[in-house]
Amino acid sequence: MAATEVQTTSVGNTGPQAVQNNKSELDQLKEIAKKALQEHEELKKKYEESQRIQTLLKNQLVFKEQELIKIHNVSEAACDEFAEIKAQLEVEQLCREEAESYATKMVKQNKSIKRKSAAILGNKWNSIEISLDDDDDDPQVNSSLESEQQRLNELRDELTALRKDLDVANKDNNELNEEMITLKHEVSMFINNT
Repeated sequence: MAATEVQTTSVGNTGPQAVQNNKSELDQLKEIAKKALQEHEELKKKYEESQRIQTLLKNQLVFKEQELIKIHNVSEAACDEFAEIKAQLEVEQLCREEAESYATKMVKQNKSIKRKSAAILGNKWNSIEISLDDDDDDPQVNSSLESEQQRLNELRDELTALRKDLDVANKDNNELNEEMITLKHEVSMFINNT
């Protein structure tokens, strides 16, 4: 029954005024539809641009995370190597100190034996001279001490170089952490805005 009333009303208003009203309404609907299509296209473009930016930011974030993992692995390896060399240096320092202590003890014993020998021999053979100079150190002990000292200096140089490498790796690690935090913030801001 409602369909019949609509037909009756439209059939009843067939005058020029009704046609003009219908045409005006149709033009308004066309204009609204045109604006809606334009807005839809603009929104679609904005959405596609947002998707592109989001994909780009995600890719950057993944890349930065991979770099951070690499730097973390390198700095971890450097820390391990540093600890190993430090332990080795401590062992070698201990060995050197013990060798120096032993060498000093041997030199003192040697001098004591020389004095006793000189006293004993002095009574029997006054013509024999025995040197009691302090410079009469054992050349083998001196050579060993010099070798250990040289190795100790080399290890100190290695330790210094490793400390510098570790500082650089830590600095890179901190920079990448900051970049990653910035990217995560940008991604979250971007996601919140869309």
